[in-house]
Amino acid sequence: TPGEVVLIKGAPGTGKYCLSQLAHSKSSRSAYRFLFANCNSDDEDGHVIWGKAEKDSFRNNLKSMFSEAEKGTLYFHEIEKLDYEAQEILADVLLSSLATRAPKGERRFNGLVICSTSSILENRVSDKTFSENLYRIITRHVMNIPSITDFKSDIEPMATELLDIFCVINDRAHISLSKESYKKLAGHVWSWNIRELFHVLRHAATVTTRKKIKPDDIVLTPNIDKFDTDHDKARLIKQALRESRGNKAKAASTLRVSRKTLYKWMELYNIPMKYR
Repeated sequence: TPGEVVLIKGAPGTGKYCLSQLAHSKSSRSAYRFLFANCNSDDEDGHVIWGKAEKDSFRNNLKSMFSEAEKGTLYFHEIEKLDYEAQEILADVLLSSLATRAPKGERRFNGLVICSTSSILENRVSDKTFSENLYRIITRHVMNIPSITDFKSDIEPMATELLDIFCVINDRAHISLSKESYKKLAGHVWSWNIRELFHVLRHAATVTTRKKIKPDDIVLTPNIDKFDTDHDKARLIKQALRESRGNKAKAASTLRVSRKTLYKWMELYNIPMKYR
């Protein structure tokens, strides 16, 4: 409904931005603009010193964005990456822009606002690193996108679809996956979800010399992510240890952690020190 806010929550690589674009293109808003706002700062220190001039400038920029996206969709990517001061200003602008009766001299925004995050915002609010005012506004309607690791049966048709798309885009002859390859893909913990799956398939399709991708064409790198469950973390650690044949230094390097951290994880998840 025009004048509403939707928050899309999901782990990295689940397609939050793509879903927002699809929602726009399939709606009555499609004839108007889809405006993308990346909240991830390009500054090296990632922080702005907020004086009155900076706050006024940011507020005016936001109002301009709302004006440009009128009757369309305004999408805020990685909303948690905004500075706290910027979050407070955005909350204030959202309140005035989406109010049933806009303040005097301002016009109500008749489009949809979509925000996305891969963070647990409730924890950030508790830690005082995310604006409680903004949190209340953007959590009126929440959509959760699940990780593909939670839906193993969907990996095979998804991989087939992505591989077909890759071949068409690159004008390649049709390549398929062997049954053993599907099993290997299903056994992996996909920390970066669809994005990671596509990168893995693209690499396999590039290096293979056959019409059917075999397991040895597929390179899977275990990657511990903060959104992984304890069960998934244990599986990733075991996978790294198996691939390194029990070599702790290699397994730690694969997981991008120190050996000391690897030992702590093995103890935490009851993985034997001789596991290989």
